[in-house]
Amino acid sequence: MAHEELAAQTAEDPPPLLILPNNQSIDLATGYIPLLTNFTHEDKAAKGLRKRGPDAVPESPIHFTALEVVRDNRLLLLSGPTGSGKTTFAMWLCQRLVDQKNYVADVVRNELGDVREERWDTKGIRPYIFTTESPESIDDFFNIGIAEIVASPSSDDYEERTVPLIILDTVEQAGPAAQSRVAEVTRLVGECPHTRLLILCDSDVPSTWQLPPNFARHTLLPLLQTQRRLAVGQLLDLESAKVKPGIGEAAANAAVFSIALQAGAEGDIAEEVVDQWLSIVTTVSADAVRLEKHAFETIDATVNCQRRDTMTLNSFNVAHYPPLARSSKVRQLLAARYLSRCPANITVDLYGKAPTTWHSVVQSLLHRLGDTPEGHLLIDGLITGTGLDAQRGALLVSELSIANSTLFRDRIRKLMLDIVKKATLPLHSRVKAGNVLSCLGDPRDLQAMSNVPAGTISMGSDTHPNSEPIHAVTLEAFRIGVFPVVNKHYLEFTQATDRHWHSPAADVPEKLNHPATDLTWHDANTYCSWLTDRWHQIGRISQNERVRLPTEAEWERAARGDLVEKGTGEPTYPWGGAWQYGAANARYGARTWVHLPFRIRIARMMDVKLQKHRLLYAECYEVVAFQVEA
Repeated sequence: MAHEELAAQTAEDPPPLLILPNNQSIDLATGYIPLLTNFTHEDKAAKGLRKRGPDAVPESPIHFTALEVVRDNRLLLLSGPTGSGKTTFAMWLCQRLVDQKNYVADVVRNELGDVREERWDTKGIRPYIFTTESPESIDDFFNIGIAEIVASPSSDDYEERTVPLIILDTVEQAGPAAQSRVAEVTRLVGECPHTRLLILCDSDVPSTWQLPPNFARHTLLPLLQTQRRLAVGQLLDLESAKVKPGIGEAAANAAVFSIALQAGAEGDIAEEVVDQWLSIVTTVSADAVRLEKHAFETIDATVNCQRRDTMTLNSFNVAHYPPLARSSKVRQLLAARYLSRCPANITVDLYGKAPTTWHSVVQSLLHRLGDTPEGHLLIDGLITGTGLDAQRGALLVSELSIANSTLFRDRIRKLMLDIVKKATLPLHSRVKAGNVLSCLGDPRDLQAMSNVPAGTISMGSDTHPNSEPIHAVTLEAFRIGVFPVVNKHYLEFTQATDRHWHSPAADVPEKLNHPATDLTWHDANTYCSWLTDRWHQIGRISQNERVRLPTEAEWERAARGDLVEKGTGEPTYPWGGAWQYGAANARYGARTWVHLPFRIRIARMMDVKLQKHRLLYAECYEVVAFQVEA
């Protein structure tokens, strides 16, 4: 089937999106809830800078919708966890585009219920949607004419020339080939300014993908409770305040919301929701078991590179196959139910062979088993050993409250340290490990100092007029903090001095080892004076030493070391002259800082510089970095 025909069929004959407790089906056009993204109006206006007074309280964010970020970006990667509604959005978007009518709607933008108009003139855009189901299926996409789509925007069915919008959905199913294939289609589309590209994938998959600087990246948010109350109220003819189905925490996931609505469940715990839903859609327990087994086999088939269309339903009546069971998220919940009756070693083996595929399934299984002997056996199997399997397993287990118990706490903390020190797992895993360490108690000395020897540095750069001229500066030896000042230590200062500090991350357990932000140069200087007195008292520094902020030259000396500017007009990085992904802990394309509290070293990075008495760090927030001088 041609992709334009698929898009047209999507718009003309959409499958049921929701099913009400009375078994009434709700179509895509009626039941779609506008998805929000992590991109806000403040983000767009500030362009990364947060212009806020020292005592100002942050305003409630106004989030852009998924439609708006597609509208505003020719090249876009839109990610979200399984079940967040990516495929539903793609189908709804195709419906809007094929309809060729201007679209305007009022959309709730935050939990406070703030409403803003959403609009897009969709005329002149033709969608081509492709869903990846296996590593082989991505090849089909290239074999059926991607080059023709990119090179020749069609105009045969429209009054005027149309712009192609290529939508690649579930690209993570392409496996290891996903990144290279995405790079290839990005190159083709990038060479054709008349073509648009939307890539939809799971949140953790693209963290290592290197995309061009003009390729926007945004993330889908969970459904707000305000959105769900409003939608269910309209569907069931209830006042929003009286709505019960689908308002629970787990139902913030769009797929869980759909089965919670059909089951009439609030949706606090996903595993309980799927149990209630199964009791509604199956009449005998044998049907439930067959449905679980089919879900398990469908997921397992992707690991073995089998096409899903070869799967059977194991004697399950196809006519009675629950429509919502086709959701990837629901499949994962059903597969976890299936594995709950299997020995723990089977699950451990599956996860070891394909951790990305089985991650959410094992995650659900851990929540289902909980603090039971069976759960303990599975946890022990997942975190046993010292290799990558144990590190990944520990990350999964860390989400459970039992991770903080005496049974597993020390083992998990050790594995988290291995993750952040060895840095063999992907970026998102290292970020998560750092957050877990913060909750369990980070054992590292986050106030450690590094000795910087005396020397002459080549300061400045010819990469930007503000960095010129290149000149020599000689400095005496000094010590500088290995890490920026973290929330935990700055919070101690504010509590000891009764100082106001408006930072959303100030006392968040998983961010205690993150850099302290939302403070001024005066705050930073006062902190240094306070820390000087404190370190004098405990003998950490001598009485003739003091803590202060580094000068620009000292910062550059610590960052640059003995590296000499080449004068080629290209940046000189701490590791050499060519960009090296991951070395600076930044997203390569978007030039957006990604804080890794456990990997930070003093280094000359893209958005780290001393400017007008402010050390700009982490998306240009003001952060304290300090040094000790005699």
